[in-house]
Amino acid sequence: MDQISEAIDNHIQMNTNGALLLTGNWGSGKTYYIKNTIFPKLKSNGDLIPIMVSLYGESDRNSVAQKVIFAYLDQNGDNSMTMGRIAKWMKQISEYSPYLKKYVDLEKIINGNSESIFRFLPHSKLIIFFDDLERKSKKLSVDDLFGLINDLTENYKCKVVLIANEEEIENGISFKEKTVEKTIHYIPNNKEEKKFIKLLDK
Repeated sequence: MDQISEAIDNHIQMNTNGALLLTGNWGSGKTYYIKNTIFPKLKSNGDLIPIMVSLYGESDRNSVAQKVIFAYLDQNGDNSMTMGRIAKWMKQISEYSPYLKKYVDLEKIINGNSESIFRFLPHSKLIIFFDDLERKSKKLSVDDLFGLINDLTENYKCKVVLIANEEEIENGISFKEKTVEKTIHYIPNNKEEKKFIKLLDK
């Protein structure tokens, strides 16, 4: 497992324009390992903000962008960025002001294009882990999803790690050529596997 941790550290520190793919069999403990081993290490460095975004069932690019924003807000608690607080206040106003809601579509203002809010995120500090890649809805095309990921890595210089069972990814070959710079394989050792089995038994 030290090799995986080292590979992720190297990816974060290097000047990259693509994502890192962590692949492994379903149920092997990839997500558990990231959350319980990698996240604490990253958080111990006060400058880094790791977030986990599940793509399970996601059907459009904008909803994925919203999940990125909300995951960032959840990590920051009361210190959330101003845009998050504004969105909350605007929703509250719309509920209690039918007159305003009649003339201004506040939901469209808040949710119309979540990607535009990416510019307010701390790009150099944010490490985005996209999980359940192979479980996205078929309504969300590979091109749309990886267009978003390319935007995050190339234009905003965010670090992105994809977590998936590579064998189950739709159009895997073309996606790798365009989006992934490096692939690492998760094969749990006996100690890690026993830990994961114990967790499932509880």
